[in-house]
Amino acid sequence: MARITDKQIQEARNKDFKEFLEKEGFCFRKHGNSYECVQHDSLVLNRKGNCLWYHWYSRNENGNIITFVQNNITNGNFREAVAYILNCNINSYDTKDIYSNENDKNIIRGNVEIERSSDVKRLFAYLTKTRGINKDIVNKLIKQNKIVQDSKNNIVFKYIDENGKTVGGELKGTLSNKPFSGIVQNSNEEYGFTLSIGNKNNIKELKVFEASIDLLSYYQLFKSELEDTILLSVGGCAKIRKIGTYLKQYENISSITVCVDNDKAGNNSFGNIVKEYSDYRINDGREYLIKHNLKDFNDLLRKGIIK
Repeated sequence: MARITDKQIQEARNKDFKEFLEKEGFCFRKHGNSYECVQHDSLVLNRKGNCLWYHWYSRNENGNIITFVQNNITNGNFREAVAYILNCNINSYDTKDIYSNENDKNIIRGNVEIERSSDVKRLFAYLTKTRGINKDIVNKLIKQNKIVQDSKNNIVFKYIDENGKTVGGELKGTLSNKPFSGIVQNSNEEYGFTLSIGNKNNIKELKVFEASIDLLSYYQLFKSELEDTILLSVGGCAKIRKIGTYLKQYENISSITVCVDNDKAGNNSFGNIVKEYSDYRINDGREYLIKHNLKDFNDLLRKGIIK
């Protein structure tokens, strides 16, 4: 595997940090010489030299753009953080620009290893007690090997391709006092976490969520009404290109229902999906969130508004 050059590292550090985060779905308001995050008021960007640095006070994190990606996206991996930043800037670098060894060309796409915990106690407790997901749903997903607990006690919502192979996963920490979200190292970002209802050949609708816990919350609330549908978590409201993967797999899909968060980032995501997938009927699936002024479907589940 070719090493990442100092030039590439410097280029990643010099990317517009605020613009990068906005593409990831964050929104900011200017406050003096700083930028405060709209979604997370303890996340602040400050200028340090020629670059912006972040301080996420509630998580006791600080650093530059690479540090942010390591802490919040690539599960601590520096090499993957640099690759992610460079790939996210209008494809100015392709993966092959960083990983040149032919034998390692698939390291980002499908060469995934998940070191599991010896049990699933933290996973089960977090989903059922903290998030209110029905224990029968959790047990079913565990038995189907769709979710696992890794060696760091994170929940892994597995990305499974059309051949049944695990090609990545969405990570969620199980410590409620220190929230963590990210992706499994080397995940194929063309895929997401999914649940399908009905025969594959009859799937007619795709429902899109920002996160897997929102997907499970929606499934629990409305499962009696679901038929011939696939639920997809894209793992971040900006990652809408994943939708295309499933439109190709399920050729009978005619409509996309957008169930992202009820906030500015979610509104932007909805607008982007409408533009990107204009050949399909696009529905706004956030009716209950808007009606009750709630951010996401897990909030709706835990409020107990729908029985």
